[in-house]
Amino acid sequence: MSNLGIRLSDVGHRAEALPVSEEAVEICRRLAVGNPAAYEPNLAHSLTVLAMVAMRWGDLSGALRVTAEAVELYRRRIVTTPTLLPKLHTVLKLQALVLDKLGRPEDAETVRRWLGEDPLPPGSHN
Repeated sequence: MSNLGIRLSDVGHRAEALPVSEEAVEICRRLAVGNPAAYEPNLAHSLTVLAMVAMRWGDLSGALRVTAEAVELYRRRIVTTPTLLPKLHTVLKLQALVLDKLGRPEDAETVRRWLGEDPLPPGSHN
């Protein structure tokens, strides 16, 4: 359902893209309450998609808020699930872009510095 929000946004259907993305986040949130280990990565992915949609349609503060939540979820799970590192990198790159667009280049550079200091292992993809 998360990816449907991106697809709708890609074809210019803002009126449908944002609610679909928000609904995916809410569904994942409810699932994560009952089983955080299983569903928090899905919630983080849905938040990343919501941030992409929000950014495309000009809601930069909303995009920053949800990227921060996704980053926190991925960082919490990365210890037990290191395969999430590429997804963490993806959301951090998005967060840096949002920070730039918000006129916060120093904060964006801090995020990029972390990405440079903690690169993906060879063979990882994001």
